[in-house]
Amino acid sequence: MSASRIGVELYAGTCVVSQVLPGGSAASAGIVPGDSITVLADRKVASEADIDGVLASIASGTVIPIQCERSGRAFTVAVMALGAPTAARPAPTPSPTPLPLQSPPPPVSATPVAAAAAATESSPSPTPKSRRGLVIGIVVAVVAVVAVLGFLLVRTLSSVAGHSESYQAGQKVGHTYREALSPSDFDMATSLVPPNLTCQGLQTAWILEHGSVPGGDQNQWLSGCTAALA
Repeated sequence: MSASRIGVELYAGTCVVSQVLPGGSAASAGIVPGDSITVLADRKVASEADIDGVLASIASGTVIPIQCERSGRAFTVAVMALGAPTAARPAPTPSPTPLPLQSPPPPVSATPVAAAAAATESSPSPTPKSRRGLVIGIVVAVVAVVAVLGFLLVRTLSSVAGHSESYQAGQKVGHTYREALSPSDFDMATSLVPPNLTCQGLQTAWILEHGSVPGGDQNQWLSGCTAALA
């Protein structure tokens, strides 16, 4: 009888408990002979066949709420369903043993020679246009450097020439001034006015007459004049 799964025996065809199996879950829940089962697993039952139908769909170990009546008083208990006969399961088909996975062989590293050859092939060779552009760039750079050096050289030579011209003009004026004076007048003039101041006066006169000293370097003009009067 399926009712034995919840630990009871029923009167034939009824839902009235005729016997409580000792040590079963129904006995632990407090069900006694004479109690009537009215609701099993939230489904109303009115006969032993109803109880068997409900228990047939409940798996073993499931806790089932059972509503009973005793002397006209309803109460609810929880009972665990015991094992039920299960349908024979087909024997599992043995799965084929998987073949061991084979790891792919390690990649073969290229030799240094092969690697160098690959690098040489991958690097693009310079085209004629790029070589021509490189040569033109070098030529332009060289021309620019030569032009700068030439400008500096001309400027330096012009400066030296200007210094020399101013120095010679000062000497010429100094000699002329010295020759124009008698030795006694010259000695008296240099004793009263230092030669440099005398040269400054001569330079001022030159500038007033000519607009500027030759070469444009007044210091060199004074040096030449002072050397002539010394």
